[in-house]
Amino acid sequence: MYKTSYVKSGLLTGTMWDTTCKWIKNSGMDVSDSRTWGNHSNSIAPANITGYGARRKTGYSEYWKAKNIHDLAGNVWEWTNEAYSIQRFFRGGNFYNGGKTAPIKHRYNSDINNTYGGVGFRIALYIL
Repeated sequence: MYKTSYVKSGLLTGTMWDTTCKWIKNSGMDVSDSRTWGNHSNSIAPANITGYGARRKTGYSEYWKAKNIHDLAGNVWEWTNEAYSIQRFFRGGNFYNGGKTAPIKHRYNSDINNTYGGVGFRIALYIL
């Protein structure tokens, strides 16, 4: 991660994720069912392009973004800094979950000592 006297970085907070979901929803996009704009196993047009339903490099498809932010829905779950006891929360769904059954607005949790092939993270950059 990055830190200077003017800039620092870290995992997204739950508030950041919720605010982003609200911003996307207010623009008319569906945050309860992201099958039309996320990389899920059950994506539908226009998101069901060649390669959907498998983990891909970020930015693989212009169809898998919302408000110019790639891969919020699907591709890989993303750890956030939300925590309770030894549980950490992740958001966004991944490539093998359905966009209606695992929408970006929901939280899912796991022990912080676990690792998964379908979970990654997103960095927030803070300008001080």
